[in-house]
Amino acid sequence: MNKVILVGRTTADPELKYTGNNNPFSRFSIAINRPYVDANGEKETDFLNIVAWGKEAENLCQYQKKGNNLLVEGTIQTRRYTDADGNNRTSTEIVAQHIEYLDPKKKMTVGDVETNVEVEEEAEYQDPFTEYGEQVQIDDDFLD
Repeated sequence: MNKVILVGRTTADPELKYTGNNNPFSRFSIAINRPYVDANGEKETDFLNIVAWGKEAENLCQYQKKGNNLLVEGTIQTRRYTDADGNNRTSTEIVAQHIEYLDPKKKMTVGDVETNVEVEEEAEYQDPFTEYGEQVQIDDDFLD
């Protein structure tokens, strides 16, 4: 069985790229602290390379940034390739099958709608309809 579950923080903003067949993917890494300390009392950190494909990659790049906490579930894959200088290389990475975003969200209510907002966003919500004096109802029934 080849299955891995990791929890760590992104080391850079994930970037979306496309294969020659226009398949979206993102290669990124996460930092994971080891559960023990070294002889100096310091925690050591591992930096693991991950690749996400398709919608998982698109969502990751749209909603996550450097330092965000992720749970990555996937498989370990080793691949061989030849670099630009003609050297044979080996790369081991995790192929993400599922990614969960672990950073806490705060809830904000706008009218009757409750939505999640990232904690880092400190901007206060400004209702664009306050100058009209009462709550504006948006209804698609008028289209019938």
